[in-house]
Amino acid sequence: GYLLAKKYSFTYNLAPSQTLSETTCSLLELISDPISVTLFSTDIETHHQAQLLITKYQTNKPNIALTWQAKPYAHSSDYQGPALLVTIKDKQHIIDLLQLPLGEQTLTQTLFKLHNQHNQWVAFLQGHNEPDPFGTRATDFSLFRIALQNQGLNLQTLKLTQMPVIAHNTRLLIIASPKVAFLPLEEKL
Repeated sequence: GYLLAKKYSFTYNLAPSQTLSETTCSLLELISDPISVTLFSTDIETHHQAQLLITKYQTNKPNIALTWQAKPYAHSSDYQGPALLVTIKDKQHIIDLLQLPLGEQTLTQTLFKLHNQHNQWVAFLQGHNEPDPFGTRATDFSLFRIALQNQGLNLQTLKLTQMPVIAHNTRLLIIASPKVAFLPLEEKL
């Protein structure tokens, strides 16, 4: 048989973009504490990827450091795999690298979760036939609740007729399509 070959021209940039997204840069400005990232992996290529990623973050935040443990992370007694352990002060989060890609989006989401764990709440106002964040009807906000929880936010419902105060650590109060008018005390609060 004959082998036909055609020459194709292509270029490949081995260096990933050296700039972080605006979202990541804004978040890094909010985090004053040092960030420690520990890579658990036996793969030198994964270590190289982690080094490149952390170098990008160090441009905006010099007090972020990477250490490498050349072994898998023990998720449980019967499961071990590559992972990143991200630590800010006394708060830690594990990124399972078999489930999530090693990249800016994954690391930034983890930093966001850790940064928002300091007892701040999102409250959903209830008592006026609003959609329920913990309900299962099609009109409820269960998917929205799950999305917020996945970002590391604490959620609760709030009925001002039962608890006539909005806590000082309420970061966001969601008033979603009330069907019944507020009482004068609720309006004042």
